[in-house]
Amino acid sequence: MADKEGVAWYRLQQKERQDPPTREEGTYLEDRSTATQKIMEKWSKGPQKGLKPVEIEYNTNRNTRLCLLMCPEWDPGFPHYGIAKLAGVTNTAGFATKCFDLNVEAYAAYNDAKYKGEPWDIHYNPWDGPRDWHWIGEQYWNELHTYVKPILDKAVDQMVEFAPDFLGVSLYYCNEEPSDYIIREIKKRLPDIKIIVGGPSTHYSYFKPKDIYDFVVNGEGERPLLNILMQHEGKLLIEGEKVGKTIVLRQEENERVSLNDLPYPDYSNMPMDKYSFPNGALLAISRGCIAKCTFCEETHYYKYRQRTSVSTLDEVIYMHKTYGTNVFYFVDSLVNGNLNELRAFAEGVIASGIKIHWSGYARCDGRMDLEYMQVLRDSGCEALNYGTESGAQEVLDAMDKKVTIPEMEANFSE
Repeated sequence: MADKEGVAWYRLQQKERQDPPTREEGTYLEDRSTATQKIMEKWSKGPQKGLKPVEIEYNTNRNTRLCLLMCPEWDPGFPHYGIAKLAGVTNTAGFATKCFDLNVEAYAAYNDAKYKGEPWDIHYNPWDGPRDWHWIGEQYWNELHTYVKPILDKAVDQMVEFAPDFLGVSLYYCNEEPSDYIIREIKKRLPDIKIIVGGPSTHYSYFKPKDIYDFVVNGEGERPLLNILMQHEGKLLIEGEKVGKTIVLRQEENERVSLNDLPYPDYSNMPMDKYSFPNGALLAISRGCIAKCTFCEETHYYKYRQRTSVSTLDEVIYMHKTYGTNVFYFVDSLVNGNLNELRAFAEGVIASGIKIHWSGYARCDGRMDLEYMQVLRDSGCEALNYGTESGAQEVLDAMDKKVTIPEMEANFSE
């Protein structure tokens, strides 16, 4: 699908990054904000009930320092949203925080070597999705570590210079080897440093904490991370499950963290120009999923909660004004879990006058008619990635998809 300038979605990453627009001043901005709010109020129902806010107390006298780390391999298209959101929380609380997205640093080194005519001695692109198994176990050590090691070692040097008390690491199934390498190296240089790991890998039933991990966060990371840092400063005593030498902090099954008041993501340490979308960022309007499909483990991570359209639009405008961001990809399990709130966001984008492009995952829904789709399109929606799984109704019913073939066909034809 093309935008009004005829630029296809797949070519947006080739556009030069825009400078942040000039901030508007005076009553014009106030009037526009008021008008936008009134349009959104027609659709938005306000904050969801039963959500638990993350209490953040700012203090300029914090002594605890933190590094947050993402190692390869993962999608290098956008800066890592998870560590940026956590950095926003800890920096807001007054803890000195530095982020390291070594996934994109390694990706840039790979491309730079190709450009210089010195390609890595491998026959594949390590960042191709079907090739991610090369980052697992012995495959990583035999094929990739030689090339990735200089990036990891440089980061260790930078961390030692920063002198953190804690290192927080996001673990995925395909980045544990380089992550563990850095953990072992940093512990050699800073023996007293404490290691906190979280992320998708820690949710698996077969996940076993390693002795090199001091804390494992199982669930949403904002509150546990703050609690660990507060305990280090003698302001809080936390309790967790002891597994070997590791303390495991598990989110209560029915707890739903409010997304509305969390600080904006902090990308100040991210090399924004190295991503495939240098003018892009990830975004979330919800966490969890409203569906209970039999094949999916998503609902075991955390209960569904909806962020307000106002909060989401505020983050988009902040990113646009601060970083010149105009391409957003929603990381939600489904961006249309609440149709009214998504429409309120789209109406707000249109009314605000901001020009963006966005996409995300969605669930087929017969209520998304042509008028609804047009509002999304007018707000900058370039595509929706539907999870359809099957074209047979009996199979969909067996999966408990709770969607019909006519609904799917209607969404595709719109």
